[in-house]
Amino acid sequence: SAPLVVATSPRLGAVAGSTARGSACRALPWVLLAGTRSRAFFSLVPCAITKIVMSRVQSAIRLNVGGQLFSAPKAVWAKSEFFATLLADGPASELRDPEGNLFVDRDPELFAEVLRLLRGYAFTRHPRFTWHETRKEAEFYQVSPSDLDALAPTPELVTPPEISAVQSVSLFWAGNESTDDSREIFMVKDGRECLTDDIMARVPGGLGGGSIRFEPEVLRELGFHEGPRVALGHVPRITFTRPVRIVCYAKPGGAPVAVPFLPDEVDRKDCPHWIQVTYKQKA
Repeated sequence: SAPLVVATSPRLGAVAGSTARGSACRALPWVLLAGTRSRAFFSLVPCAITKIVMSRVQSAIRLNVGGQLFSAPKAVWAKSEFFATLLADGPASELRDPEGNLFVDRDPELFAEVLRLLRGYAFTRHPRFTWHETRKEAEFYQVSPSDLDALAPTPELVTPPEISAVQSVSLFWAGNESTDDSREIFMVKDGRECLTDDIMARVPGGLGGGSIRFEPEVLRELGFHEGPRVALGHVPRITFTRPVRIVCYAKPGGAPVAVPFLPDEVDRKDCPHWIQVTYKQKA
């Protein structure tokens, strides 16, 4: 092959000859390296970067897993207690292949996924292996559970299915008006928390109020059906019901979504991963 030519950038002039190679690389920030006569290959490389790359290549350790060779720095293998112990103790000759590499009789394709984890990459969908299988294999190599937890795939968002339900509101009798004995007073049995937005807007004080007093007529106007009056513990109670439909709209990646308001909407809850909207249905 041709002698290695070392040259600076045009601004700094040129230095030629293989004998000047070492001193030129130490003295000059950038060098131009030429390869063989048959195929010249030029690469403009900082000397400092060259030294770093060469040191990493020299420190890489090659292992044989299932007949396939894998190379990585010792620091990467050290994240596995299995390999850290073998490399520290020096494996016996029967654990080496004919070329002297440490040999492990495991699935090389599955091990490639484990090595990605050791290098700090989170697990991504694989056509052959699931996260469960990859994690089990990583556990065989004694990778730290906390490291595996940090590299686990993000769970896929699955929104709840559309639900048809029956909304019920119970009112209990609390006496009669002092000024009008014919007018009964009713309270919401389970408090304001059980009420949907359209009902809350009609409760005295509105959405931000604290009263649980309620007029049965309002529920009738909102499409509720009145049940029979039942006395429980000598306290009369009336239960009102109406059919509703509950739909969840997913937020891709947790990003906000705009769900338009429809006339039959009665309630809306903004959850971390979806917006839950309740619609009233016709009986």
